[in-house]
Amino acid sequence: MRMIKRISTITLTTTLILMLIPIQAFAQDTKDTFSGIPIMMLDGNGRTEQGKATVKMASSKYTRIDENQNEYEIRSNGGTTKDDLGPAGGNLPDGLDAGYSYWQIYRLELTQVISETMIHESMNNAATMTVPIPDGCSAAGAKRIYNCSQPDAVQELNKIDVTDNGDGTISFPIVLGFVDRSMGQQGTDFLVCGTYVVEYKKTIDISTLKTSASLSATSFDYTGAAITPDVTITGLTKDVDYTVAYTNNIEPGTATTTITGKGAYTGSFTLEFTINKKEYKQEEVKDEKTGASYEVTTNADGSVEATYMGSEKKDEKNVKIPDKITLPDGTEAKVTKVASGAFKNNKTVTSVTVGKNVTEIGSGAFQGCPKLKSVKIPASVTKIDKNAFKNCKNLKTITINAKNLKSVSKSAFKGLKKGSTIKITGVSGKKKTKAINMVKKAVSSGNTKVK
Repeated sequence: MRMIKRISTITLTTTLILMLIPIQAFAQDTKDTFSGIPIMMLDGNGRTEQGKATVKMASSKYTRIDENQNEYEIRSNGGTTKDDLGPAGGNLPDGLDAGYSYWQIYRLELTQVISETMIHESMNNAATMTVPIPDGCSAAGAKRIYNCSQPDAVQELNKIDVTDNGDGTISFPIVLGFVDRSMGQQGTDFLVCGTYVVEYKKTIDISTLKTSASLSATSFDYTGAAITPDVTITGLTKDVDYTVAYTNNIEPGTATTTITGKGAYTGSFTLEFTINKKEYKQEEVKDEKTGASYEVTTNADGSVEATYMGSEKKDEKNVKIPDKITLPDGTEAKVTKVASGAFKNNKTVTSVTVGKNVTEIGSGAFQGCPKLKSVKIPASVTKIDKNAFKNCKNLKTITINAKNLKSVSKSAFKGLKKGSTIKITGVSGKKKTKAINMVKKAVSSGNTKVK
């Protein structure tokens, strides 16, 4: 019990002693950053706040600062000549560097900064200042060109690249001056000061430079791969001042190039180029799905036609010649002809339906097909060449829409199955009679009936 009382007495005594020690004795300089510093633009219209700045000291510390008093601010001017910057502008070069169009001066004054570690008239205290990018200016290429802790201190005119923080602000290294204004009372009322100038490039709407932009070419032939012409803008560098993107740049038609400003350049514009349909010159095209192959040709008028050459599927029974096919470039070609000998001596085909765009059945196209039993020929066919269906011994039924039929070779239907029939449709009267007579000359007498 006595031990507990003794401990309690010691604790109470210690607490009373601590309460009597001035609070200032516990003050420690732990802060290194001044934040929310108003940037006040001074011009003929008075004072306008441009935003807030931050100053972070590299090694110095402070205890507190009165942020509500009038001298917690950065006074600033901007312009295109050094006279626009006030007296400190006299220390600058005569003009802006080439490509730059704006100067801004930042005069830092922070009073009533309480610190026990700052040193009076210390003028080379490293720090970093962060400020918002002025309206109409760019972080790209911006440089700190003037650095001074106070007017009568050493002035640095070396050019230092700023850091673009990507959030509408930039940061750059500075030196701070510390002046003790406490009338000899160490640790109270320091003035923290400095003057700095940043050189900016004005942002430019890149669309205003469209007339100086060009593509490496504006017309390309279809290749099946993405086409990406080079973009050149006089005086600018790709991926530094602008980026390029492409749309609709594979298939034939009009493709679009979008140029978007970067760095000191904003906005975007587009340039167009043409991807031409492939010109085919009797080129072979294979249909991987059906196994058929075609000879494709582009006509003088730009239309594309295909000739059915045959199929690698040798066991195909029911053959349908298609109306059209899709080419590798995505365009279509009408199938207008069955090639000579396309199915000659085929041992498996039993029926043939000819597509509605076929105008000619080539010589010997189906000659000697022993299992062929029926054929349908559409109204589009104008010509049936010699031996087209000769010696098809089991061909029994042929339907011909003779609406446009103009020529049938005399040997086209020779050697068909005895009792076979060729039926003429699509015409009547004299036209039908003419068609019947034309086809009769192409059959073996006594074997095939034409009606």
